Amino acid sequence: MATMKNELNIKTTAFAVATTSALIYGACVVLLRLFGLTAISFFAKMFHGIDITKMAVINVSWGDALVGFMEIVVAAFLVGAVFAKIYNVFAKRE
Repeated sequence: MATMKNELNIKTTAFAVATTSALIYGACVVLLRLFGLTAISFFAKMFHGIDITKMAVINVSWGDALVGFMEIVVAAFLVGAVFAKIYNVFAKRE
């Protein structure tokens, strides 16, 4: 559906962002289930001084993880679609 050389396909971009987010979320769930506090300590270093250990839940059920997975995928799809649309608006101005 790209009509301009620099235009992003909105649907393709949305699916790419959603898939990337799904992979990252899935890896995070697996690491958390396998390594618990060690995984939380590892991820806490990415947040530059925010102590996520005080808000982290170690024993996330598989049901809660699945709901979170679906929420992340839907949210990421919407973010990807909005990103592509905004990108295309700016690409047309060049």
